[in-house]
Amino acid sequence: MEIDFEKPKWLGQTAGILETLNEGVIITDDCHRILFVNSGFVEMAGMTREDVIGKVASQFYSAKEWEFVLEQVDIASRFSRNRYGFVLPRKDGSRLPVLVGVRV
Repeated sequence: MEIDFEKPKWLGQTAGILETLNEGVIITDDCHRILFVNSGFVEMAGMTREDVIGKVASQFYSAKEWEFVLEQVDIASRFSRNRYGFVLPRKDGSRLPVLVGVRV
């Protein structure tokens, strides 16, 4: 069953700009549901947009990895931003080392 959710209006207005960046971009809502990924992210993850949009980000990580992500989200919430080294889960099950920059 497909869950319907509404994307923020600003996302539609900025998607073209995010698409031109030479970095992977992922945007989630406050429940960690993935609202947008750009082509850089798609290429890095080896997934399609359909593989990830609308999904909850936790389903791509192990429990230990997700615990680390939530710790980083908490830091970003307190300081409005965070930057850390981590891994990007790939469709083939491998993990790609990445630098993650978060803005709240």
